[in-house]
Amino acid sequence: AVLLTHLHDDHIDEAAYEMMPKDIRFFVQDKNDRQVVMSHGFNHVEVVGDNTRVGEVSIQKAESQHGNFIMKYPAGHTTGYVFTLSLIHI
Repeated sequence: AVLLTHLHDDHIDEAAYEMMPKDIRFFVQDKNDRQVVMSHGFNHVEVVGDNTRVGEVSIQKAESQHGNFIMKYPAGHTTGYVFTLSLIHI
């Protein structure tokens, strides 16, 4: 599976879209990112919600900021993630 915090080229680029199998499972931060990833031919693209699970692991969104305050608006919206397995939070 692929978990994207946002769609900048330093996180995913055209070469990555082309080399990955189209049936790979993607998790993204919002509906806009879902549409972008699906436009590259991927079929299994899910928006991380309040109770997203991959096997035994729970994934939750967390606020994040890309770079310093000067970069906040040019960088656009980003998301961090918290992974939980039993009582372990990462």
